[in-house]
Amino acid sequence: MLRFDRLSAAILAAFALLASISARADPSPTNVTSFTAEMAKRLQVAAPAARVVIGGPLTLVAKDGPLKDGQINLDRAYAFCATNPADDCESNKTAFIASAADILTYEEKQTADVLITTVRGSDYCDQMARTAKGAEVPQRFLMRPIAEGLCAALMFDYPRSSRWARDIDIAELGMTEDDAWARGARQVLANLPRLSETEGAGTEPVTIADREHIPSLMLDDEEWAKIEKIAGGPLIVTIADERLMVVIPASRTFDIAALREATQRSYDQASRGISTRIYRRNGGGWEVVE
Repeated sequence: MLRFDRLSAAILAAFALLASISARADPSPTNVTSFTAEMAKRLQVAAPAARVVIGGPLTLVAKDGPLKDGQINLDRAYAFCATNPADDCESNKTAFIASAADILTYEEKQTADVLITTVRGSDYCDQMARTAKGAEVPQRFLMRPIAEGLCAALMFDYPRSSRWARDIDIAELGMTEDDAWARGARQVLANLPRLSETEGAGTEPVTIADREHIPSLMLDDEEWAKIEKIAGGPLIVTIADERLMVVIPASRTFDIAALREATQRSYDQASRGISTRIYRRNGGGWEVVE
């Protein structure tokens, strides 16, 4: 039985790095149709050469430009606005439009040097798979499951934006997909902190925060094996937010209900949530804590 002790305060404080409890206000607009229309208008202004049109509810399509026929999905932006104050909603929409405009207009060459392997929520991967299947020219984005509720995605990572890698992109680079996955993992992990060098990892709750691609740490089997050895057993991990990971030795007692609540809150308030689940790293694999 996981029980409450003083560690709970440390765990919950970690989530305060990226999520605060505030009075909620109704997002604007709340209607899917008007939200889609508003975002289409704003994106067209930000990226006029893309000739943005509405492809369906919460879906925009670029009819011209470097990413012709590329789709921009608004699901996460809409979900964020549905659970956050109006001011935060507006800030998120502004950032979303700037990023989307970069994606639709940024003419950067695709090379193996900018490949990275990222970790996303499986709902996002499922959404992208549906988008690819429904495109005028069917395509396959490179993704694979890594745990319940999580997937790995192969991306081209640029200074201002990222683009999902497709099977045809990897073929054009003269690489096999296995080679591309391995290189993407090496390159993203090279820019992330080593878990075994994080103070307290394996002996007490620790957080890794405010870095790009933090969820990709879940791919580093070698480092997790080191931390498991230090801990003398399994580890509890949450990645509610793209920029926050919490790691707790399973041998330490804490309030599992409080951790679930904090994880859900952090996910709801994140501009890019990853998962509301609590994971256990045990013997080289990931499993969900029920």
